[in-house]
Amino acid sequence: MRQLVRQNLRFFGVGTATALLVRILFVIFIPKVTADSTFYADIAKNWLLYGVYAHTYDVGVINATFSRLPGYPAFLAFVFAIFGLDNFKVVLGIQVLVDVATCFVMADLARRCISDRAAKAAFLLTALCPFLALYSAAALTETLEIFLRRWRSTMR
Repeated sequence: MRQLVRQNLRFFGVGTATALLVRILFVIFIPKVTADSTFYADIAKNWLLYGVYAHTYDVGVINATFSRLPGYPAFLAFVFAIFGLDNFKVVLGIQVLVDVATCFVMADLARRCISDRAAKAAFLLTALCPFLALYSAAALTETLEIFLRRWRSTMR
């Protein structure tokens, strides 16, 4: 993939800048911190503050939970530990970077399966897809899940 990027530096440079711009605009103008986002954040905060994988049901009452897998709460706990509790701006910023990395992973997958030309098309489609870009502006698991699934499939 590195060789393809080097040979088509202008294409991938403009594509990456466009992908970043689209995602940053979504983060600025329509960020989504949903009820699910706050649920994940609550688990992450309890994990950080009390060492318990738990959800707060009432003020001061926490109960252990198995309602969510620990991946996204662990990501949130990591970000919150470094940048402060409930810092969703940083979470969304990291998700933007991960989503742009997904564009390269998709291009690599297409390159391995089909051709260099298909890799460029896959990169462009992924970079400009508004549905994927919108996921990066939502504090939810989808951005990391899409990246990790596609990255894992290129490791086979």
